Amino acid sequence: MTQNSYVQKETQFVGRFKKSVYQTAYECYRPYAAQLGVILVVGIVGRTLVLANANFIGYWVDHFDSLSPKVAVFVLGLLTTSGFVLTLIFRAFLSRLSCAAVSQLYDEVTARVSRYPMIYFDTTPAGRIMTRFTSDYGNVFRLFGGPLAELLSLVFDISAMIFLALIASPRFLLLCIIVG
Repeated sequence: MTQNSYVQKETQFVGRFKKSVYQTAYECYRPYAAQLGVILVVGIVGRTLVLANANFIGYWVDHFDSLSPKVAVFVLGLLTTSGFVLTLIFRAFLSRLSCAAVSQLYDEVTARVSRYPMIYFDTTPAGRIMTRFTSDYGNVFRLFGGPLAELLSLVFDISAMIFLALIASPRFLLLCIIVG
């Protein structure tokens, strides 16, 4: 028999992810649910504070005679600085939490693969196994770090914009309902 008959063909992923992929991500983050909740709150508060500058500037323009420029500049600086710091905290801690979740996933995969029958290791080239552990792990690690934080920041920005627009003009709610 030739060596090719012992080696299984590799299949390439096409289509949508199965529910089990999302379930796996959920299971990885589940032990960190409380920390994740706090981090998400910090993130949305940070993004809202950064975006609240426009509302405050509008308020300042409307009440220019009653609000001193020094106080207004101080409040703008405080909103910007605190929002920026909270956003940095959100991104840093979400990345750290994601590292822990992905490491837990890696440990689980390693434990499961080590329990495979020997025939799997006889029929699967070592290079393919190593590629799965290094390349796929690296891809998941990169995805859960930066892009996940960026996606959540965009969701927070949209939510904060709608919230702040509703504060500025409650009539905007009707438009949000129609568009939504």
